[in-house]
Amino acid sequence: NVYVASEGGERAGFRVFSGGNDSTTDLLGAGNFSPQDIEVSPDGTVFLATAASNAGDSKVRHFTKDGKSLGIFPLTVQSSIGVDLDCNVWASDFFNRGIAKYSPTGKRLATATYPDLQAQDIAVAKNGDIYVTQLNGPIVHFAENRSKPATAAILGRLTVSKGPAVRVAYALRGVACPAVIGATATLTGPGISGTAAGLKLKAGKTNVITVPLVARSLKTAPATGKATFKITLQTNGRPTVETRTVTVVVPASVR
Repeated sequence: NVYVASEGGERAGFRVFSGGNDSTTDLLGAGNFSPQDIEVSPDGTVFLATAASNAGDSKVRHFTKDGKSLGIFPLTVQSSIGVDLDCNVWASDFFNRGIAKYSPTGKRLATATYPDLQAQDIAVAKNGDIYVTQLNGPIVHFAENRSKPATAAILGRLTVSKGPAVRVAYALRGVACPAVIGATATLTGPGISGTAAGLKLKAGKTNVITVPLVARSLKTAPATGKATFKITLQTNGRPTVETRTVTVVVPASVR
């Protein structure tokens, strides 16, 4: 399908062309604004970069595929946008000569820069790389460095409970889709060994993960020691790995 930003006087929105013919939907997401760019997210929702019809009021508007509003967040200047594999929005950042990544609700997550970059359009490839056309310059290619694991968003101190097991409150940051993400988590250290496989985590939420431990290994574990938490997530066809060094408390009652 082809999604087209549409404007007519004080009424704008988007239309969907489908079936390889001239038939279209009615105007969807209609409002009093001027559309600058349109992108479809991997989850099927639609983002419009817009300005007010009579002022430089730049915003990103988020819609369902049927045109129902899912929210709005402001941008510093009029901008082109691109949507990445995790359903986040990349937008031009003229003041800082780069591009910036936002969550679907407008939380600023990351930036990428290039000397004197004035982004005109942004496209995201199937492997997640980003291509930016710029004013009076070459196309700039950005690739995320995934060779070094990110830091997992968990508490730095965990306690072993009966089972034995460790419960970990984990928040997946910077991934807005799919709604449910498969994952495997491990916890390893002196006398500590455990794996939680087949996890189904909710994107954008704090998930409580129970990591069952090998009971016999705890006999040699210190009462308080260091361990490594590692989680591997299947985010849109590619693995995302996060780790964190934590302190693990092993009560005598669970040995």
